[in-house]
Amino acid sequence: VGELPLDMQVKLLRVLQERQLTRLGSNTLIDIDVRVIAATNADLQKSIEQNMFREDLYYRLNVIPLELPPLRDRLDDLAPLANYFLGKYAARFGKDIGAVGGPVLSILAAYDWPGNVRELENTIEYAVNMMPDKGHLSTEYLPAKITSAITASKRSKIEISGHQGVVEPLASLERRAIERAMTICGHDSKGKAAAAKALGIGVATLYRKIKEYGLS
Repeated sequence: VGELPLDMQVKLLRVLQERQLTRLGSNTLIDIDVRVIAATNADLQKSIEQNMFREDLYYRLNVIPLELPPLRDRLDDLAPLANYFLGKYAARFGKDIGAVGGPVLSILAAYDWPGNVRELENTIEYAVNMMPDKGHLSTEYLPAKITSAITASKRSKIEISGHQGVVEPLASLERRAIERAMTICGHDSKGKAAAAKALGIGVATLYRKIKEYGLS
């Protein structure tokens, strides 16, 4: 709604106020009973100050405001969202692809996601297109912009820190992925089975890793 032209904002405000509209090419008013959900990633308060958004429409829409944090601030949503999109596009392209595994989740969690959930969906769709008809999603199928951004970020941190304690070992990334998966899926046997599926590994492998890393 933040990109609506001012003339359209006037029309929308009139509809919200009067609960009436007219069909295109008609002069007859039609009563409506609707609930309106409007969304934007724009700063509407700033747009009002710049005379790009009507203040009266803002207050008419902002009755029950809901703020959704950016994806980078709710990383626990990454695994279920990534697997949802994986299932969606695997079915669309007729491919048999297992769940998103731990190494891929670690890469996804390290990325900043300026495009939020839409960018994540685009990333998974790209990966499914690049993959063979069967198998598991691995890091080699991720877009270069994702992996190169993470590589550049690590390189910058190494230069600043003087190579001390910045590059996280692979085992540490794996441990964190397992911990996150069990936090999401649960620590009981059913939850661990779901976590193993989400990580793209066998249940026996997960139990071995849990013992290896001293997890519970």
